[in-house]
Parts: sequence; C-alpha cells; structure tokens
Amino acid sequence: MYIGMNLKLAQNLLYGRGEHKVVSIQIQLLRSEDMQKARARLATLFKQNGLDLEVHDFKELTPQYTQIIGFMSAIFTFISVIMGVIVLFTIITP
Repeated sequence: MYIGMNLKLAQNLLYGRGEHKVVSIQIQLLRSEDMQKARARLATLFKQNGLDLEVHDFKELTPQYTQIIGFMSAIFTFISVIMGVIVLFTIITP
C-alpha cells in the first residue's frame, strides 16, 4: 500500500504534539539496476550540502528478504526435482 502526504501532516500523525522529526525518506526507483547510480548521486548531494545522511537499500533494511527468497528458491527446486522424478518414472515405466 502507498500513502502520499506532505511532511507536516505526516509528522503530526506520527508524533502528535511531541517533537517533530524526520527519521527516514524512502525513494522508489523504476528499475533496481539504477540503485548504484542513485546511491552515488545521493552521496554526492549529501556531501555537497554538508548533510550527515546515509543511504540504505531494501536488502540492508530487511535482512529477512534474502532469507525468504532463498527459502522459496529451495522449495521450488525441491518441487521441480520431485516433478522431474515423477515424469521420469512415468516415461520409463511401460
């Protein structure tokens, strides 16, 4: 899901009457292949403007992502092997 709103409204919703502060900004790229270019460009902009900010990608922020992808790949490989064995026995058996 996606919700777009201005920063002041988002801070009011998150912090109420407390101190308003920005903790992160999320940027969505059209292509994942552009991540390195975007990271380099943002680092340059941060340095030029004297900002003490960091850039993190989705895999760094969500380490479970790579575990889930590995788990799903293992499951699909296992199912493919089982299906291959069944097809092989079906063809070999007269």
